[in-house]
Amino acid sequence: MNCTGNTATTDLISSTFTVDSNNNLQCTTWDITSSSNACPNCSTATQTLVTGVSSMTVLYGVSPASDSATQYMTTANVTANNMWGRIMSVRVTLNFINPLYALNKTGGQPATLQFIKVIGLMEHL
Repeated sequence: MNCTGNTATTDLISSTFTVDSNNNLQCTTWDITSSSNACPNCSTATQTLVTGVSSMTVLYGVSPASDSATQYMTTANVTANNMWGRIMSVRVTLNFINPLYALNKTGGQPATLQFIKVIGLMEHL
């Protein structure tokens, strides 16, 4: 499935999500196997999914010894601790710019609002 939700019939698709300098959450779809796109590093056009995103954080729920996540780690920590085979879930946090923050002169509004989603990996559901 690509960034717009369209499915590919025979190609292997990889999507990369980033936040650009204009606070846009963007998605780039990489066609890895298409015969019409022989270059594995060639990408399609990047698409903006939503505006007003100040940052995105991805943490991995890992389980050192059981079948449920007991802690969340960054990519660097997962690599350093050789835990790639023990990932049970992925926690994605999007920080949105709060439009009411600049309008509220008396305070009380946070500068950002968080949206957190924990995604269980298929083999562990």
